[in-house]
Amino acid sequence: MDRTVFQNFANILSSTFPAGAGWTFQSSVNELSDSSLVIHTYDVQGTAARVGADFHVEYVPHAGDPTVDVHWIQVVTDNHALPGNLHGTLENEVDNPFSPGGRSPYHDDGAAATSREFYDFPGRTDTNRAHDWTAELFLVTGPAAEAGPGNIIFHGGITWGWSNIPEPSLAYLLAILIVFHSIGRKRVA
Repeated sequence: MDRTVFQNFANILSSTFPAGAGWTFQSSVNELSDSSLVIHTYDVQGTAARVGADFHVEYVPHAGDPTVDVHWIQVVTDNHALPGNLHGTLENEVDNPFSPGGRSPYHDDGAAATSREFYDFPGRTDTNRAHDWTAELFLVTGPAAEAGPGNIIFHGGITWGWSNIPEPSLAYLLAILIVFHSIGRKRVA
């Protein structure tokens, strides 16, 4: 993973869940085994009603991989903050919208994830606007969400996301044709 991307992830996570509140973070001594993170679905969507993606990854532990107190942490960076539907407003946050009272950084604390499966389906309905949405997702071990702060160990991660660029409207294309027609006529005259 790009060091700049990870630095953003670490900065957002540690400012939202600071050491002063009892949270600590460290990297695992061992890497996850090959093929332990299996992507089953990465389907980018673009319709007249919605742009976004459906994403599903499964954690398949092998010998030496953690199997106890496994969680997912995701940090999202995008240009359309929710809630509030604020297009053009940068969002850079820990993605734990269903964690009761924001008690933990875990995506599996109330969202569509378990210790072995991670699902996400971010999207926007203002399809006539450009969107950039990126997530840094990590498999971690740490205390149970309801147990409160503690040490979290990072084992491996994935960067994923989606972008859309809306098609120009018919009015926009017509305006371009009129400008080109006007320029062409002036050259001839």
